[in-house]
Amino acid sequence: MRARTGDDPVRAHADAAHALTLARRASTDLALGFVLAACGDTLAGLGDAAGESLLAEARSVLARCPDPGVVGRYLARAESRHGLTGATASRPPALTEQLTERELAVLRHLPTTMSLRDIASELYVSLNTVKTHCRAIYRKLGVGDRKAAVQAARDLSLL
Repeated sequence: MRARTGDDPVRAHADAAHALTLARRASTDLALGFVLAACGDTLAGLGDAAGESLLAEARSVLARCPDPGVVGRYLARAESRHGLTGATASRPPALTEQLTERELAVLRHLPTTMSLRDIASELYVSLNTVKTHCRAIYRKLGVGDRKAAVQAARDLSLL
């Protein structure tokens, strides 16, 4: 949503209201929780107090889900990004599968500007090995890219 609204709070409000209307009308709790979290994250990022209340509502909606999965982790990172703690934010979920020693070694290099090839050279392994470790790291952290992996690792105190 942020890419669409830029830094325009009026447009962000209008887009959030439209998305929430549609989500409340026909969504599952998981989908509604995601829309609430995404809208809340965007509005809180623009300094709008409504963002915090949307994040709190997302937390209560996702509490009804047996396994919020990646949506729950996204919400936890959004709450962490905006400094929400206590009753509003919960601790980030623990890893269900621990990272191996070599995955942790690769993870420690991800916040740097090093390319995967440079990381491979530094660790004396092949590029394909680093790519395999990155895929495992992303899967275990429930993220899709390097930047999100670094944020999730920081939330879990792995970095």
